[in-house]
Amino acid sequence: TPVALGCALWAFTGSGFGLIGALLGPVMVLANYGDGLRRFNRESTARRARDAHQAEAQARERWAELEREREQLNRCHPSIHQVRTSDDWMPPMDGRMEIRAGSLIRDGVVGFPWLVPVGGGVAVVGDGHAADSVWASLVFHTTAAHGPLDSAGDMSWPSGARIVRGQSESASLTIRCSGSFIESVTSRGTLPERGEWAIDDVTGWRVLISRISQVDNVVHWVDRDRCDRGVGLVNGRPFIVDPNSESPHVAICGRTGAGKSEFLAALVCDWSERFPPNVLSWVGIDFKGGATLGPLRELPNCAAVITDLEPALVERALAGFTAEMESRERTLALDGVARIEDCERIGRLVIVIDELPELYRRFPDASSVLGDIARRGRSLGVHLVLSTQSPTPLSRDGVIGNVTTRVCFPLVASHDVMSFIGSHPISPPGIGRPIVVNQHGTQSVVTVRLGAAMTQSRAMWGVRTDPPWLPPPVTPVVGSDGFGIVDDFRARIQEPARWTPSNGDVVVVGGRGMGRTTAIRALVGSEPHTVVSTIEELRRVTGIAVFDDLDRFASEVDGGGFEIAALIAKRRLESNPPTLVMAVTTWSPRLHGLVPNVLVLGLPTRESHMATGEPPETFDPSAEPGVGSWRGRRVFVYARTDSMVTDGIP
Repeated sequence: TPVALGCALWAFTGSGFGLIGALLGPVMVLANYGDGLRRFNRESTARRARDAHQAEAQARERWAELEREREQLNRCHPSIHQVRTSDDWMPPMDGRMEIRAGSLIRDGVVGFPWLVPVGGGVAVVGDGHAADSVWASLVFHTTAAHGPLDSAGDMSWPSGARIVRGQSESASLTIRCSGSFIESVTSRGTLPERGEWAIDDVTGWRVLISRISQVDNVVHWVDRDRCDRGVGLVNGRPFIVDPNSESPHVAICGRTGAGKSEFLAALVCDWSERFPPNVLSWVGIDFKGGATLGPLRELPNCAAVITDLEPALVERALAGFTAEMESRERTLALDGVARIEDCERIGRLVIVIDELPELYRRFPDASSVLGDIARRGRSLGVHLVLSTQSPTPLSRDGVIGNVTTRVCFPLVASHDVMSFIGSHPISPPGIGRPIVVNQHGTQSVVTVRLGAAMTQSRAMWGVRTDPPWLPPPVTPVVGSDGFGIVDDFRARIQEPARWTPSNGDVVVVGGRGMGRTTAIRALVGSEPHTVVSTIEELRRVTGIAVFDDLDRFASEVDGGGFEIAALIAKRRLESNPPTLVMAVTTWSPRLHGLVPNVLVLGLPTRESHMATGEPPETFDPSAEPGVGSWRGRRVFVYARTDSMVTDGIP
C-alpha cells in the first residue's frame, strides 16, 4: 500500500519525493515488525520466568504444607521407631479405629502414616519381611489404642477391632504382602488396589508392647517408691487428675463395692499433698453418713464436710455455692479479667459429692444448683466431683454434658459403661481398676492407690480456708446487740436483729414451748415496760405494754381476735398510745396491716407460716425454740442478754 501511494503521488505531481516515499514504506513496515517481534519475545521471556517463579513458589508452599501435614499426622499416629526414640510417649487408649499399618507416599512426599480401619477386621496375608512388619505395626498400635488383650492368641478387642494373620473371609480388609513389598489392599466388595505403600521399622516392637500390656499390681498409698503422687498407676506411671479449665469437672460412676470411695480418698489426699489451701480447697457432701469423706475432714485443704445427717447444713451449703459463684463473678469483674487463671485473689474450689442420687432425692433443688456450676464454674474456678452408682442422675440439668473427666468402675449393665464414657471401653472396668476418660477422649486403665487416709498424708500446708457458706449460730445464742442474730445464709449475712419502740408494735407468733416469752424478754431488754392482762390495765399504760399471752386475753373478751384488732386500732388514735409487744399462738388475719412487726417462731405448717406474711424459704419445721423468721429472714433470738430485764414477765 505505501508503494502504490508513492507511485500515484509521483505520477500526479511528477516529484521525485513520491518515489522516495514509495521506497521507504516497506523499510518502515519491516522495521516496525522487527521491533514488535523483539518486544513480544522480551515480554514472553519475562512472563515465562514469572510463571516459573510463581510455580516454583507454589510448589515450595505445597511441599511445606505437605511436610507440616505429615508431621502433624505422625504426631497423632507415630511409627514404632518414633515411639521407641521418645521417652514421653504414652499410649493414646482412645479406642480409635484408624490404625497405622506402615507409611505411604503422597504427592511425592514420603513418610505419611498409612492408616487402615480395623473395626471390621484386617487380614494380613503372605510371608516375609513386609507381612511381619505390617502385622507388628497393626498389633502394636491397636493395643496402644484399645488396651492389652487377655489372650495373646486372639487378636480381637472388646471394641470390635480385630487383626488376623492369614486369609480370612470375615475380615473387611485384606493386605497382601510378598517378600519385602506390599502387593495390594482389598476392601470387601472392591477390586484389589495397588499403591505406594512402604513398611515401617518395627524393631523392638515386642518390648514396647510388653510395656503397654503390663498390668499394674495393687499399689498402696504408703508405697511411695512405686507411686508418690496422683490417684494411682497407669502402665507403671503416676496418674494425676487435677481440676482446671480444660478438665473442670469429674464424674465417678460404679456399682456398690467397686472402689469409688477409695478413688475419692486418693483424689483429695493427693490434692492436699500438692496444693496449698489458698490455691485449691474442697468441701464434701457425704450422703453415706460421712463414711467416705468424714475421716478426711482434717486435711488442710478440706474447708468442711457435711453429711445427710445434717440436712440444715446441706441447705446452707447449696445456697452458699450459689452465693460463691456470684461473689467470684464480682471479683473477676473488679479485676477486669474473665478467667480464674488471670486472678490471683481467689483459688479453686472443688465440691465433692458422694451418693449424688440421694442428694437429689432429699434436696430436689440441688440439681439446678449443680447444673449451674457445671455450666459456669469452669472460668470461675468452681469444680464438681460427683460420685454415683448409675449414670442416670448425671443427665439432670445438663450436668453430664459439661463433665469432661469420667471415671468408670464396673456397672450393673455393660451398656451403661459405653453410655457413660461415650465410646467402646478399651477393656472392661474392674474393681479398683476404673477406666478414666479425659477431655480428649483418651482412655486409661488406672490402678487406684489403696489406703489413702488423713494419717498417711504428707500435707504440711498452713491455715485452711473457710467453707463457702456461713455456719449457723451456735445455740443458745447470747448477746447484747439487738434481740438476736439475723442469719441470712443465702446472702451470707449474719447481723444483729434490732427492734425499738419507734418501729411500732410487734407480735411474736409461735406455738407453746417455742420461746415466745424469751423472745419478748429479748425484745424489751432494758426498756421500761408494763405487763398487762386486761383492757383496763392497757388503758393506763404509756410506754411499752407487754401481752405475754394474747390468746388468753382474746378468750376473755367478746369478739376474740376481732375485739383485739379493734382495740389496737383504737389505741393508735389516742394522743400517746403505748407500744404493744404481744405473744400469740395462732396468727389472726385481722392483725394484717395493724401490727408492722411480726416475729414468727416455730409454726406447725408452711401455710400457717406464710399466712403471717413471711416467705416460705424461712419455714423450718425442725427449728429449735427461739429460732424463727423476722422481716423475711431467719433469726436466732438471744436466750439471754446482758441488759435483759425479766422482772414482771411471767
